[in-house]
Amino acid sequence: MTVPVVNAVINFSTGPSFAQAMILDTGILGTNILADSAAVIVDVSDVVDSIETKRGRNTQADQFQTGTLSLRIVDQNGDFNPQNPTGPYYGLLSPMRKVQITATYASVTYPIFSGFITSFSTTTPQ
Repeated sequence: MTVPVVNAVINFSTGPSFAQAMILDTGILGTNILADSAAVIVDVSDVVDSIETKRGRNTQADQFQTGTLSLRIVDQNGDFNPQNPTGPYYGLLSPMRKVQITATYASVTYPIFSGFITSFSTTTPQ
């Protein structure tokens, strides 16, 4: 039985869209989204330890709930530690960065979650 391939991508650009940023005189019209700086899009699929999403309707309260994502990254090098000034993403690890989870099965990619990071927390194994 084939297992779907799950992908996790963090987009550190400042625009509201998940599309690739377009900088005047360098982007492709009709393809990119106008933004203030080039997008830094990082595929973190190979360092993700766990993904948990929640969304849907709370039947007891008869209300629809906001979707949430919990994404755990095993960060051996400290790349995703917002307090590491030597990390490649230092200064970019702040709330309201875009995150997108997809799954590919039988050559078809399905969207699982698209949203914005609200917080980062780091822990050290004991």
